[in-house]
Amino acid sequence: MQLNTYRLSGRITKWTFHVIPVLILLCALLVHQPVAAQEKRTVNINNMQAEKAFHQLSSIYKVRFFYSGSTINTSQVISIPTGKMSLEEILQYLADHYQFSFKRNNNMISVTARKTVTPLQPGTEKVIQGRVGLFEGNDVIYVPGVTIREAGHQSVAVTDDRGNFSIKLHTEPGTLLISYLGYETTEVETGSHSQVNVTLKQALQSIREVVVSTGYQTMAKKNTTGAYTSITEKEIERRSSQSLNGVLEGAIPGLTLSPTYTGIASNRTPGATSIQIRGGSSLQSDRTSPLIIVDGFQVNQLPQNMNDVASIDVLKDAAAAAIWGAAASNGVIVITTKRGKEGHLRVNYTANTYFTQRPDFSKLGRASSADMVDYDKELYDKGFIMPQIYTNTKSGYSPSYDLLLKLDAGTITAAEYSRQADSLGRMSNKDQVNDLLLQTGVRSNHYLSLAGGGKGYRFLVSGSYDYDKGTMIGSKSDNTQLNTRSDFDLSKNFQVSADINAAFTNNYQSAVSTYDIVELPSYQLLTGTTGNYLYDYTDFNHASNDDLIKKGYYNFGRNLLEDARLANNNAKTMALRTKVSANWKIAKGLSLNGTFLYDRSKTSNKNERDSNSTYVRNTLNQYATLVNNTANFNLPKGDILDQSEYTYSNWAVRTQLNYTNTFKGKHFINILAGIELKKFITEGATARHYGYNDQLLSWQTVDQKTLAKGGLRWWDNSSVPIFDATSYDVFSFRDDRHASYYGTAAYTYNEKYTFTGSYRIDQSNLFGTDPKYRSNPLWSIGGAWDIAKEDFINIPAVSMLKLRATVGLTGNFDKTTTPLLTATQRYQVNLNDFALRVSNYNPKLRWERTRTFNVGMDLGLLRNRFQVTVDAYNKFGYDLFGTQLLDPTVGFTSMKVNAAKMRNTGVELALRGNIIETGDFRWESRLNFGYNKNKILANRMSESNPTINRVSGSSPYVEGYSRESIWSYKWAGLDGSGNPLVYGDKGEKVKVPVLSSLEYSGVYRAPYVGGFTNIFYYHDLFLSMFATYNFGNVMRREMPTMNGYAGASNLNYQIADRWRQPGDELKTDIPSITQSSSAADFYDGRDRAAIYSSNSIMPGDYIRLREVQLGYSLPSRLIKNTVFRGVQVIAQMNNVALWTKNKYGLDPDAVDPLTGGYSLPLPRITTLTVRVDL
Repeated sequence: MQLNTYRLSGRITKWTFHVIPVLILLCALLVHQPVAAQEKRTVNINNMQAEKAFHQLSSIYKVRFFYSGSTINTSQVISIPTGKMSLEEILQYLADHYQFSFKRNNNMISVTARKTVTPLQPGTEKVIQGRVGLFEGNDVIYVPGVTIREAGHQSVAVTDDRGNFSIKLHTEPGTLLISYLGYETTEVETGSHSQVNVTLKQALQSIREVVVSTGYQTMAKKNTTGAYTSITEKEIERRSSQSLNGVLEGAIPGLTLSPTYTGIASNRTPGATSIQIRGGSSLQSDRTSPLIIVDGFQVNQLPQNMNDVASIDVLKDAAAAAIWGAAASNGVIVITTKRGKEGHLRVNYTANTYFTQRPDFSKLGRASSADMVDYDKELYDKGFIMPQIYTNTKSGYSPSYDLLLKLDAGTITAAEYSRQADSLGRMSNKDQVNDLLLQTGVRSNHYLSLAGGGKGYRFLVSGSYDYDKGTMIGSKSDNTQLNTRSDFDLSKNFQVSADINAAFTNNYQSAVSTYDIVELPSYQLLTGTTGNYLYDYTDFNHASNDDLIKKGYYNFGRNLLEDARLANNNAKTMALRTKVSANWKIAKGLSLNGTFLYDRSKTSNKNERDSNSTYVRNTLNQYATLVNNTANFNLPKGDILDQSEYTYSNWAVRTQLNYTNTFKGKHFINILAGIELKKFITEGATARHYGYNDQLLSWQTVDQKTLAKGGLRWWDNSSVPIFDATSYDVFSFRDDRHASYYGTAAYTYNEKYTFTGSYRIDQSNLFGTDPKYRSNPLWSIGGAWDIAKEDFINIPAVSMLKLRATVGLTGNFDKTTTPLLTATQRYQVNLNDFALRVSNYNPKLRWERTRTFNVGMDLGLLRNRFQVTVDAYNKFGYDLFGTQLLDPTVGFTSMKVNAAKMRNTGVELALRGNIIETGDFRWESRLNFGYNKNKILANRMSESNPTINRVSGSSPYVEGYSRESIWSYKWAGLDGSGNPLVYGDKGEKVKVPVLSSLEYSGVYRAPYVGGFTNIFYYHDLFLSMFATYNFGNVMRREMPTMNGYAGASNLNYQIADRWRQPGDELKTDIPSITQSSSAADFYDGRDRAAIYSSNSIMPGDYIRLREVQLGYSLPSRLIKNTVFRGVQVIAQMNNVALWTKNKYGLDPDAVDPLTGGYSLPLPRITTLTVRVDL
């Protein structure tokens, strides 16, 4: 069965990466295209009447010419030089030499006689200004890079990012030819007008030119050399019900998302989703995420509703991202929000309702009650359950242990034990957990925007509200955002923009986590038959608890349901962001821009712990002493209130000079230079109050001095912990300041050859005043060549063939690191005085840096109807931070140093095409693929005890291997007593792992990642299917330790397959429970061999059908006489299906790859969307 699974994986992999590209290209060849007009064909027209000449051209190029005797002189004699020419070249020749004017609509061309033009005298040229828009659906957008040419002359202009242009005419009257990739070329006669406004129609069966934003400027992609990937407004709108992570996943070649876990060994807990672009550029996993920019700046609050987002651009190589300097090594994600447009008021309302499937508790892979009871009985029979550990002590135990202790004490007979144990083994809390702790998640959000404007004024006002009831009881949140964005043209050459964003979040956190459910014994019920709470005493002795309650102590037991119902953990966030910018057009192409940003976010947390909660009861009990055999509480009774408040303030000022112009129709230049000052302030305070009463807003004091002295004894004569209020009454303040000086330049000759460069210097107060360390110069250069525009290329189907190469240096900034000497002063209760602690420091510490080399190709086929983008990169990171252990006699145990070098290499592929576009049916397809290989080239950090630390993930950065490596012991099976064996120094089987037992198992972050999207349109319906895939990674399967002393309340289900008798080693790899406590059976290394050997490694490959959408738009004929511009309904399902390569059916995204710990798998989510445009 396993062999078939591997074969299936191989077939799927090959099919995905080989057949699909071929399929797309075959479809392109099968679909009829009017390519004859693009071919260079032999023409021989000499002294021929115009009517006969046009007839002959129609036959040659498969087009039709329309004209009449009143519009042209059909008997005019014309000649065309003999040779091979394309139709465009023919039309241009006839226009220049015979004053014909042509207007094309696909294969039909109308011919008129051009009006007689008079050349203007030098110095009297006429200036035409205007604006060019692009139709996109029912909307008009404005982008930079639209080309405006004067017919019969070399005068050329390009639009700026608002669509504006200015051009000098050399003839009267003038004719403008306006063109943009993916749109129909339009010819406009200026007449006596000095202002021309035009909107281009999108060409059929083509993909329009991409415009990219770097956060500092917006440019047509044809004038860039870097590796960019963009997600358009249309794509975002279709998937606007998703989060930012959901929109990015599978849509960007080289961008990966992966769940993270914090901590080491068995103490790891799930964290936030990790985003990496091209593998990340730092050793520490917390500094591998890309920089995220919103409307040109790093902000505290990201857009919560994707309906507010106009585009997302991902900058991946140095030429694209180096403008961001010391924060760009991990790539940059640039989010541009929507702005108002001139025209009538437009109203958009979008509502989404989400239903998240109730989590399935059985997917956590826990042992059944019967297996746990059986396991505990074997522990007892082998002498690992010793009554003296649990008699008159605080050591807790499960109900199964309770029966065994009663059996040992003789209070129940063996027969009674068997009866009760059998009854306990049939109990299961699965239904109670699913019904009482877990729930179907329901979420709804609403978005409303109003946009419009008139001459000299544009605005957009939007608001969104989101309410989310999570899948864990007590988990809920709501979020409100308000936005205004206004643009004012105060004069012809001076514009001002003002943006305000406000966000309010109110979140209630559940007291129950997946970890709590995992640790709950499977036979431990939550409630009794009358609904009363049943308490879990695995953490505190049940018998001792009953005795202490009689003496006045609180109940030490825990009930997850009670804690969940009593929880009142609330976090509120208020964020306000304002941005004001001004733009002064100094001269043609030259402008000065200034921007000021103020961004402030305050998060307040109020966690009122109820007096009946487990935490409060145990905290009060922990500091209670016995006085006259009665509990004396040294902390006030009542609720405990934990409060915290953190404020994040961000100031930024940017001044930038921009120059964009085109000379002689062939030379495009774009230059910018600027200075940016930024300041980040973080303030925080936490506090705790005992005996809190929320109705009276009162609390009680604590005798901190008495509790801080120590010496108090608990009921069992153990020491009461020292009470240190400084651990929770804390203040913090941080002030980071940065200055940056930057410049970029781009030059394009004849739309064929492009050269770019950038240079930036970053400075930070964290690196002191010495320019040698404070300044960080970063740069990039690049070149591109569009071969398809060369005369020697005559492949009609190829509309673009652009080769790119870039190299540059970027940085990776760590705000927690400084080469300066720092000290902290803190009051220590045991000293009754302040203690000054000097932090370790390294005065020679340098900024982390990454040098990136990138080569790429952009291929467009059939007027860019099909597009292929390929990139290959080599990222070399050096001076990477690491912690070096020191001799304690020098005063520090460790020091941050520039310790390592690392390389990321990879290949990225993006295929995109309109496969079929005929009549009412259209099929669009996109395939993204990314491969990344990571290797640590050098590492000066010392590795202590690799035999133990590598397999547990404590020392993962091994020179010569990947940063995301997994290490294991070479599994050698079980011996005749059920002990795990591994291979030793000489290939022999040993019980205790040694250094040579280690082997490299692979990487846990998939090196092959991508997504595949297909969208089908028919009339007013569309169907979208989106799949993601991860290949080439491995992960660990959770294995039980089988340690006789490591009693646990809920073990992995595989304990049922453990070794029990000689011969079992031939059919299982689950060791026996430790045979005895003797040295021969209970030895160091047994647990590690059981859980960290190569038999626990399984493939992490998967293909997930992430999303299916079915949408319907009301036909325009039904709403044309109403106030509605459009009405659309979409039904969507996420996490629809999953194929995994591992034979256990485990969802790789729900498994901790280093330990194998299980989390709840991704639930299925059903979404209903209604979108209305007025």
